[in-house]
Amino acid sequence: MLLNNKVYLVNLKDEIFECDLESKNFNLTCIHWSGDNILCLGHIHEQVYVMTCTRSIYEVDSTSYIFNCSLNATTNLLNLIKKYNFLEQMEWRQYYHWLFLLNLKMPDDPLRFISTVKSYNDVIFVGTEWGLLRIYYAPYINKKLDIYNSKPVKEFNFSKPLCPVLSNSCILQVEISEMQHGHIVLVGMPKKIAIIKFTHHFEATTSVAMLPYNGAQKRLKI
Repeated sequence: MLLNNKVYLVNLKDEIFECDLESKNFNLTCIHWSGDNILCLGHIHEQVYVMTCTRSIYEVDSTSYIFNCSLNATTNLLNLIKKYNFLEQMEWRQYYHWLFLLNLKMPDDPLRFISTVKSYNDVIFVGTEWGLLRIYYAPYINKKLDIYNSKPVKEFNFSKPLCPVLSNSCILQVEISEMQHGHIVLVGMPKKIAIIKFTHHFEATTSVAMLPYNGAQKRLKI
């Protein structure tokens, strides 16, 4: 995880390392060892947090490792994951396992098979194991993230229409690049990369201009 001028990473021994990119030799410094299995790294502003496989969230720095909170049946799991910026590193199969353990309602298809999520300002990109990409704009209900009950503004299906399960179009990564009057979205899959170009129409009404993804051109690179 890149935060300001520092890179944070975790090895297989659950040791948390910090690398200052402004240092001369880019030396890694171990700042803490976790007794739990670390699932992902996140942050709020400049404070680093870790989430463990036991649904616990810890605040970590070079001098402390402090329990912050735990995800349970009374919390909004998705909103907390967004709050601590864990969305993009989340292991979604683990997330669904938590829903099962906590006896919480499982989302309907296709959101039962999320493979990756990318947050870009108020836009949330959700990719699934079956090659479906959904784009949400400010999907908040009562000021809490809720993609399950929000309607996407755009949807792209990159799977083969006759057999989506065997299409090998699982979306692995989504990246966004800014350009003049628009954005380019790169969608990475096992054997292909989709390039989607969005253009903004600022001459339209304000409400239309605020929804950035009105026109899209889709190209597929094999």
